[in-house]
Amino acid sequence: MHYATIKWHDVSNGPGVRVSLYVSGCRNRCKNCFNPETWDFDYGQPFDSDTQDKILEALTPGYMSGLTVLGGEPMEPENQVALLPFLREFKRRFGHKTVTKVMTIEASGIGIAAFVAREFGVPMVFAKKSKSINLDGEMYV
Repeated sequence: MHYATIKWHDVSNGPGVRVSLYVSGCRNRCKNCFNPETWDFDYGQPFDSDTQDKILEALTPGYMSGLTVLGGEPMEPENQVALLPFLREFKRRFGHKTVTKVMTIEASGIGIAAFVAREFGVPMVFAKKSKSINLDGEMYV
């Protein structure tokens, strides 16, 4: 897996001060995507053990609230091979830090997102690109 960037003290992608990891790789190709460069699975730097250790170390101070994983699409199967063990280690070390939800888009990551949400005991949210004929009620498109 590769990552596009890491924001070490992010206050705009979740509650409190967080580390935000932007993974590479996405097949959704959303119109008006904020990060189209992250569609390429090989964009950026390799997500190696050194990078993982730096992220975990950055989360150590008491003022750090948690970790946000964005993309690209973290729920792409290729990304889960590296992310799931890393997230399990995050949970083991920092169970008191926040994981508020797992979010994915369309159908590409719903199965994996549901598994990860269950692993962390948080809700799963998925976004649709267009209104569905089989869903009604509150829905934002």
